Amino acid sequence: MLKIFKVSVSVLLVGSLSYVSFDLYDSYNKIEELELNIEKLSDEFDDEVEELNIEISNKENNNQKLKDSNKKLKKKNKKLKGKIDGLDKKMDNLNNEIDNLKKKNEKLSSELVVTTETSSTSEKKVEPKKKEAIKSKEQSSSNNEGSYKNWEHMQVEATAYTSNCNGCSGITYTGIDLKANPNAKVVAVDPSIIPLGSKVYVEGYGEAIAGDTGGAIKGNKIDVFIDSKEDVKEFGRKNIDIYVKEM
Repeated sequence: MLKIFKVSVSVLLVGSLSYVSFDLYDSYNKIEELELNIEKLSDEFDDEVEELNIEISNKENNNQKLKDSNKKLKKKNKKLKGKIDGLDKKMDNLNNEIDNLKKKNEKLSSELVVTTETSSTSEKKVEPKKKEAIKSKEQSSSNNEGSYKNWEHMQVEATAYTSNCNGCSGITYTGIDLKANPNAKVVAVDPSIIPLGSKVYVEGYGEAIAGDTGGAIKGNKIDVFIDSKEDVKEFGRKNIDIYVKEM
């Protein structure tokens, strides 16, 4: 009886140990599986961290580039502002010059009216024949030269022009309307030699205003305005003395 009990106990112990061994093996497998999962998660975490670090580095580089671009833009903005200020000053100077030219033009227009009226009055007294009229003008100009001796004397090549031509506007460089004032005494000059607005006494032509320019009028050359085409042809090209008074 005792032997049978011992055998039963032994069998029970062996069976219990078998169950314990199986549970331990199963737990070990689970632990090993967990370790693999942890290692895998750790690798994935490291990869994500590396990607985030790369992204942060790229953003920092982009941020630095933006800062550099911003500095360059600020420098360009300063330069542009300086140029704009310079242009504003030039514009103010140009506006002042325009105002001065307008004042000179008004003055020239008033002087032109007086000159035109004087010229019209004198022309009424001249005989109708052209040759006699030219001789009369030359004689009167020679008599008047003495009053212009204190002006600056020049020797120039003179030609004549008219506003009665195809495509001619009749408006001079300084704004004098020659078609509206056919008896005006105006000469085209090179402004670097004779300043615009100057009074000019021309032999055989009389006192005029330097109120126009011309592409071919360079250096010591002048072009006198004469309304009649025939008189322009008759005037031709000649070397004459002139007297200039800068206004």
